[in-house]
Amino acid sequence: MSKYWVALAVLVLLVAPAFGDISKGTKYSVPSGWSAADKDGVRILSTNDKDGGEIIVLLLGAEAASGTSDEQLAALEKQVTADVKVNWGTKVFVTERGDLGTYYMKNMEVSSAEMGTHGRMIALLVRGDQRAVLLFIFSNQATWEKHAAGVQTLLKSVSIDAKAVTAKPTAPVATPALTVSKGGRHPTGETPDHYPGSPGWLPSGRGTTIPAPRVTKSGPVGMWWRYQVTSNNSMGPLPMVFLADGTIAHHPRPGSGTQVDLEQQRKQRGSTGVGTFNVKDGKMTTLIDGYTQTETFTSGKDKGEEWFELGKGRHYPLALATAKSIVGTWKGAGQKYVFRADGTFESGHITNNSEMTVTQSGRGTYQLDGYLLGFTLADGMQYISVVGSTGGFLVIGSVVYTRQ
Repeated sequence: MSKYWVALAVLVLLVAPAFGDISKGTKYSVPSGWSAADKDGVRILSTNDKDGGEIIVLLLGAEAASGTSDEQLAALEKQVTADVKVNWGTKVFVTERGDLGTYYMKNMEVSSAEMGTHGRMIALLVRGDQRAVLLFIFSNQATWEKHAAGVQTLLKSVSIDAKAVTAKPTAPVATPALTVSKGGRHPTGETPDHYPGSPGWLPSGRGTTIPAPRVTKSGPVGMWWRYQVTSNNSMGPLPMVFLADGTIAHHPRPGSGTQVDLEQQRKQRGSTGVGTFNVKDGKMTTLIDGYTQTETFTSGKDKGEEWFELGKGRHYPLALATAKSIVGTWKGAGQKYVFRADGTFESGHITNNSEMTVTQSGRGTYQLDGYLLGFTLADGMQYISVVGSTGGFLVIGSVVYTRQ
């Protein structure tokens, strides 16, 4: 057992929080060099580490406390270890933070089929009858030690927003029904520095109409996708749009539910993903961000659905989802969505036995508009994600979901 973990747990200094963000009643500050994004209604912070190690922090929000601190921590430990084997764990470390509350923290080494042996830490901040929960997941001890300063910065910055938390547990508040995909539009705005799907991002409200996906004599048109290896070595979808004028865009930036805003995408920092393509003599040549690539091009149909291949990479059409087709339960990569016909939804992380982990879930209403799916959580937070239907599957953001 690492003595370093013990030292880190008790070195949360008694200082005033210098928060710059808030999520579900939890005020916090993102450490320098870290990034933040929302996924399925959960604020996730992560280290930008190119050396392979990684720390991921789930801010599970502030809520009314229930039971003693020991009972709350035991319940959290049971939830976050339901899908793993616990190799060992530390005792509970307690750090007083004065008017900000009291930290109760516990470190564990666990093993799972997906991540192998790795570490997890629960940080429970209790202030009177209110609490905030953070779950740390880290690759190994070396990574934990490397980013110790960032972990300390985050822990010191956390506080509970009293206005956002009910003093006592109350009955669940029913969310209003929302009309789904009946010509409605999501709010628009100029958010060039936000990535589609991230907190604060809005479609611009302008762009080029995306045609229905199909293969023509000149090559594909419309929205398509293929699998790619993501930064954490898992498989995720790479969406792309092809236009009849020979324009291609990877990770297309939606202007609306049926438009791609190429003008704004070309202004993105770094790689834009926008370029040209040309199909000739059984080959496709693409020029994207100054990089030219030529691969064999073949196409066909499988069970009535068109596909095409570049080299050995098969591409699938990404069609518009419909209000009827989206309703149901969808599971993908440790996550689950439940969409109801009345416009309400639930989402959350799931364990190996397919049970949803409620403390990490989101609830609220959704609105479908073309390739955009807008979410309004019960606490009022809103975000918009890219969505598409493909061969009985549903692609939402960076995850492919299967109907249950």
